[in-house]
Amino acid sequence: MKSIGTYAFSGVTAVALVALGTSASAQVETVSIPTVKCPLQTMTGAESVKAPATVSARVSKPYAGQISYYTVGYVGAFGPRGWHCSGQAGSSGIVLLAGPNKAPTLVNPGQIALQAALYSGDTSGRFSVLETGAPLFANLRALVKKVTATFGQPIQHSQPIPGQKVTPVSANVASFVDPPKVQGAAAASGGGYTAWGVATELWPKSGAGSDPVIPDLRVFSIAVPASQSGLAQTLVALNGGSP
Repeated sequence: MKSIGTYAFSGVTAVALVALGTSASAQVETVSIPTVKCPLQTMTGAESVKAPATVSARVSKPYAGQISYYTVGYVGAFGPRGWHCSGQAGSSGIVLLAGPNKAPTLVNPGQIALQAALYSGDTSGRFSVLETGAPLFANLRALVKKVTATFGQPIQHSQPIPGQKVTPVSANVASFVDPPKVQGAAAASGGGYTAWGVATELWPKSGAGSDPVIPDLRVFSIAVPASQSGLAQTLVALNGGSP
């Protein structure tokens, strides 16, 4: 996998992102967020996870005590405090999963859970990059025909998904909302809960990579009850969905 260790959702250094879903007058403060090291299973067995005890983040005061930073070392994400987590690494990328009752091994539609994934555009992960990212990014939709012709595998979902709400954050970042019953980019979407998320394209340096050049794709998503929508939007911002 291409330099996979250089990526993290918000890194394990200090971040400075103002949370979505808060008013301009809401007090935002820099706080230390506790880190949770999640068991990581790779194709060759379990791998130890190294991470600092805390990371720093700027969070609106009501949510400061409700967030933890979950990490498998290569990939990490801010999520609700007190959840259980695990990680899986394979040829297509790395996935971190977390849920309130036990660490999920797979996130299904309608589940209260989060998923943070890094899909590699240089490996079999290219199909996950396009199937998840093409509905969100026009530049990925433009690659679909070329990738299909080159690798002979059709992309199942390449157009904007009806009902999914996509908001560009920057040229290579988009946040999204999958309402109940809408199967969108969020891993747990399609069930009875709204799911929120953010996707980031990680393009290689000019001239690097295979032809066609496909970026890595970093995706965070979370599905929770409506009563936790403010926390979910805050987490989207902390995980890259804030301009």
